[in-house]
Amino acid sequence: ELALDHVITIDVVLHALDFIERNENIKYDYACILEPTSPLRTGEDIDKALSKLVASDYDSLIGLLPAPCSSPYRIRYVQDDQVVLPFEDKFYDYINNKAKYPKAYIPGGGIFCGKVDAFRREKNLMPGKAMPYIMDFCRGIDINTKEDFLLVEALIRQGDILEGR
Repeated sequence: ELALDHVITIDVVLHALDFIERNENIKYDYACILEPTSPLRTGEDIDKALSKLVASDYDSLIGLLPAPCSSPYRIRYVQDDQVVLPFEDKFYDYINNKAKYPKAYIPGGGIFCGKVDAFRREKNLMPGKAMPYIMDFCRGIDINTKEDFLLVEALIRQGDILEGR
């Protein structure tokens, strides 16, 4: 039932936490979701991320990578055969002035950590006040496509890119 296509990750996480609580009588304050599609993240990344969260007043932490495109403000959609901007007019200055683009990030590294009570309350992987854990692109790459897989294979073959693993 939890392995079906429509099931979301947080449902699986909450099921696992409930199972451990019920069957092992263990209750956790924090939990980390480590997605298997990010095989290059390190134990050090995980330890640093969790330590950073526990030492803070944040509810959750998410691994982030620098966005691969210059900025999400350059994104365009096609709707009814017409190019449209995805952002409101208030972002017009960003769209027309690349120097003003704020740094942009994407989720990566398959690291989602949070307070268990926040996961339960909000039922998502980034509940409450979320803090970033900025990762190196190579260690944080997430395999979602054949091209991602080939890139990870090449990085592993290169070896020295992953120095410090």
